[in-house]
Amino acid sequence: MTANNRRAVEIQEKLWDEATTAAASNPQVVPTGLFIEALNDTIDGYAKRLAAARNSVPSVIFLALEGIAMIAVGFSGYGARWGGVYSRWSMWVMSAVIAGVITLVIDLNTPQAGLITVSQQPLLDLLKTMK
Repeated sequence: MTANNRRAVEIQEKLWDEATTAAASNPQVVPTGLFIEALNDTIDGYAKRLAAARNSVPSVIFLALEGIAMIAVGFSGYGARWGGVYSRWSMWVMSAVIAGVITLVIDLNTPQAGLITVSQQPLLDLLKTMK
């Protein structure tokens, strides 16, 4: 666990302690209940973000994709030769498409880097409003 994650958990625990103390002192107050609900949603959102960041495509999947690509290109070349019509152009296009799909899967596996990124701007905007 990184220092930032530890700090986030500490803050969540302190906030939760404050919320439970406030709820115990006067359970009929509506703002306390709303605060507890909002805090619970925040903690759940943090857990989801953390789980999403930790989940990644296993290496075996990438190996399987590459193996399938090699088999597909091999059979395509074999079939084209048997059919009597051999076109290098179609082989290059198919190879490029398969490589593009594999590259896309790899890029989606790393949401903080690459061509397709997930913006952290909403969290940065929230941080600015909290200061």
